[in-house]
Amino acid sequence: MKTKFLALSVFILLFIKSEIIFSQTTLSQAVAEKENVLESEFQKLIAAQTDQEKKEANTEILKTFNEMLKLQESFTHKFTKLKNVGILTSADQEVRIYTWNLFWQDGTFDYYGFIQHKNDKKGIDLIQLFDDSKNIENPEKQVLTNKNWFGALYYEIIDVKDKERTYYTLLAWDGNDLFSNKKLVDVLYFSNVGQAKFGHPIFRRKGRLAKRVVFEYSKTASMALTYDPKLQAIVFDRLVPSKPTFEGNFKFYVTDVTTDGLVLSKDKVWDFVEDVQSMNAENKGLKNRKTEKQIKQ
Repeated sequence: MKTKFLALSVFILLFIKSEIIFSQTTLSQAVAEKENVLESEFQKLIAAQTDQEKKEANTEILKTFNEMLKLQESFTHKFTKLKNVGILTSADQEVRIYTWNLFWQDGTFDYYGFIQHKNDKKGIDLIQLFDDSKNIENPEKQVLTNKNWFGALYYEIIDVKDKERTYYTLLAWDGNDLFSNKKLVDVLYFSNVGQAKFGHPIFRRKGRLAKRVVFEYSKTASMALTYDPKLQAIVFDRLVPSKPTFEGNFKFYVTDVTTDGLVLSKDKVWDFVEDVQSMNAENKGLKNRKTEKQIKQ
């Protein structure tokens, strides 16, 4: 009897394991199929000639993305075909962010995105992002949510963990309008109930704290903004007016030869440092900064 019971137990365990593997394989295939659909929908978006055609194509993209990202297997899927979407995964493997944009005929941009966040019950929360940047005043002072998100294309994520939670520092690009671009250093974190929040007072300059950093500069200029792990610093080109008379008019701001930075302090605050290259003259990481062209691609 014991032998029969043991054989039956082994059979049941193997059956359950095969069922799980089959289910995971099926769901992974479903994610891959959705990726193929998305690739086709993004091609329609690229080919669209009018704002209305872009809106219609993007509506289908949002629908397909929402369906796909509800499948937990999508969190670890390698999206090799989605060339028009920025996809970032945090170092702690807790967060994945997807962003893309629409370019309108008036020269402005709108941004769209989703966040996947692992919750304590080993599930994955799906959070859609709604761009409200055109209505946000004094963004350096605002705490925002997914409902009034400062839309941009994220291209780098840096985990900063303190005693209470992890703050995900985000580097981003915003095409803004016909005259200027913007670069952002933002921060994402999650409340105790899992709500996504953007903006936290961890950027310090001359004793003053800001919840995010926004750079605006001429469309004719190219500004580098990236993270240097050797310095534990976010490094960026200094922006100056192209002429003294353009002081404060950011559509005429360009870069000079100086590289400033935000250096992570022991109290987990990003401190502004002028001429960050002087901290380590032999540092080669600065040569690997992402350029405007690379980010747009």
